[in-house]
Amino acid sequence: MSNSAHNISHEEIVELQKKFREIKLAINSALAVMMAISEMSRRRPDYSEKLASTVLTKAPQIVSSLQEFTQALNEKAGPIMSNSAHNISHEEIVELQEKFWEIKHTINIFLAAMMALAEMSQRRPEFSEKLASTVLTKSPRIVSALGKFTQALNEKAGAPEEFAQLQKKFSEMRRLREHRAGQFFGIIRAALRHFRKRQQKIEKEITIINRLGLDAVPAAMFVRIASRFRSEIWVEKEGERINGKSIMGLMMLAAGQGSKLHIRCEGPDADRAMQELEQLIKNRFNED
Repeated sequence: MSNSAHNISHEEIVELQKKFREIKLAINSALAVMMAISEMSRRRPDYSEKLASTVLTKAPQIVSSLQEFTQALNEKAGPIMSNSAHNISHEEIVELQEKFWEIKHTINIFLAAMMALAEMSQRRPEFSEKLASTVLTKSPRIVSALGKFTQALNEKAGAPEEFAQLQKKFSEMRRLREHRAGQFFGIIRAALRHFRKRQQKIEKEITIINRLGLDAVPAAMFVRIASRFRSEIWVEKEGERINGKSIMGLMMLAAGQGSKLHIRCEGPDADRAMQELEQLIKNRFNED
């Protein structure tokens, strides 16, 4: 059989992209819940049982989602005839399969560790702190792994003009989704701010200098400070902009040591917000 018989059409790879976006969103939401409860359990021991229960519920759902996408990817790797100008070869789809298998294997190991600790913590409460620490350490690595596969999938798609527009629209929708809980009141506040004569707006580019970068603990410290101020706080890295009051958003930036962040504070107390956030970063998030 000729190589063209194994080609995968652009429409089919776009289907995979859409399916993976949906799965990634569901996984990220589950991880966000687990991380939020982990943070609470460190301050309130009565949340330890809730954390163990949540991990034992959410982790199998994540495993199931990964397996669902594996099946979809395997189906596309079969002999499919197409004449589309945007085809990718069978070798390229197999390359995606191998990459996803590696990512899934890594994630499953992380989830297995979380579930084992969750079961132990139900019998021995002293394991609760270890469980919370593991969730807060491994979850960002899962998010990062999913992000890498998204990038690989997008590269194979070739991103023609119409698909690039869809990607842009999806990015805009994702940013809006972070504000959906307070969307109505946010619009009202934005309108009021527009008519204020003296609206503070400060922007700075700051380099992450601590060894661990912006992982779970530094991200939580950043959000705690940012949330004390009325101003809007936005953080941007390499064109990706997120709400600076969202711990999940910060971690999805995957800002390691040496990363340059563009921080924008806009509101009545923007100057104080920028001062405290800049000081936090310069102090290496008290890492020492």
